[in-house]
Amino acid sequence: MNNIEAMGSKLHNAQHRVEVLSRHAEEFLTQPTLLSTVLEELAVVLEEVEQQYEEVLVTRQTLEQQRQRYQELFDFAPDGYLVTDEQGVIREANQSAASLFGMMQTFLVNKPLSILVAEADRRAFLTYFSRLEAAPPQRNWDFRFKSRQGGEFPVVITTSAMRSAQGTLTGWRWLVRDITELKQACANQSASATQAGVDDLRATFVQVVSHELRTPMTTILIALELLVRYSAAKGEIDTRQQTYFDRIHQAIWRMNALINDVLLYAEAESDPAAFNPAPMNLEALCAERLQKQRDHDHDHHAITINSSGACDAACVDSVLVQQMLDRLLSNAVTYSPEGTTVRVMLHCEHDRICFSVHNAGTYIPPEQQAKLFEPFYRLENTVHTAGIGLGLAFVKQAVDQHGGDLSVESSVETGTTFKVSLPTGERSSQG
Repeated sequence: MNNIEAMGSKLHNAQHRVEVLSRHAEEFLTQPTLLSTVLEELAVVLEEVEQQYEEVLVTRQTLEQQRQRYQELFDFAPDGYLVTDEQGVIREANQSAASLFGMMQTFLVNKPLSILVAEADRRAFLTYFSRLEAAPPQRNWDFRFKSRQGGEFPVVITTSAMRSAQGTLTGWRWLVRDITELKQACANQSASATQAGVDDLRATFVQVVSHELRTPMTTILIALELLVRYSAAKGEIDTRQQTYFDRIHQAIWRMNALINDVLLYAEAESDPAAFNPAPMNLEALCAERLQKQRDHDHDHHAITINSSGACDAACVDSVLVQQMLDRLLSNAVTYSPEGTTVRVMLHCEHDRICFSVHNAGTYIPPEQQAKLFEPFYRLENTVHTAGIGLGLAFVKQAVDQHGGDLSVESSVETGTTFKVSLPTGERSSQG
């Protein structure tokens, strides 16, 4: 029995004793001892009632303090908290809920909770609400809600039933948590994991395919050389046959160049920190690569070089610079009319080297120049020329690893010039 019930019982007993005293007042007056006993008993009862009353006051204060504490927890909880009746009409809303929906607490009260659900999810929410009483307790559900400003956001809601002492449903408690940041974090993590998987798969694919392509190319090249030697030994090579042999050799060379481009670009992407600058004779390297290009071109173009400055001890990554030169020279020759001149300019200073490759070939409009260095991009008027669009992308990678600059100038009258400027010295890779 609680304090209030005990106090009520004692008050009832005291009232009964008073009624007895009233009915037998004359009898008690003639029996002083009995009257004294009854009065003492009443005094004890009144004292107990007073004590119980004080305890009730203390209990009431404690309950009020607990109610106030609950109200503060309710109002200042970090997540939105709502109380609805059994029909889903809001009866209470805390400050976090008001902030979440961009509305005042008083505005939320007496509104159906369903009007806060985004249009696309409203039917699903109403279906969920109709089955709520039969659903497992504390079940979490994802929906999109909307704010007064019109924006939508994802939430997870946790619902629990409120019931009377008899077990009758009296309403629902709703915990509404905004999960926008959580979903974004999950999406970012998933994207990162997916991208990492794609990168690994692409690297493996490139290596396998490139190896499988290189093997038959080597076989074809060996067979071609044997065929040429056998035909030459028998004295059966005429002009037409030599033309075919040259075309096959050129096709094999181009195919191997494409395979090398794919491998080099994939390796540079997977290991951009592979950067090893060292002093080298840049003028000698340029002369060597130009002669190599002349041999492959069979003198269809004139290829010249003009150098200035101290280029015999430039501190750069020789492998990357060689690959830059090869690709720029190959592009210049490929896209220049036969019989024109490809010009290379080399200038070395104490802390920077600059070289440019000019050809009188294909004009590159300004709107296409910005995309030139993207992987697999091809100019609109070069789609029938051999290549897959990785050469200039690799040049850009190599320049970035040096921390340098790459630019292009093109006009209908003068042709196209690619310019490279590289700082010299031991710098960290920036690719």
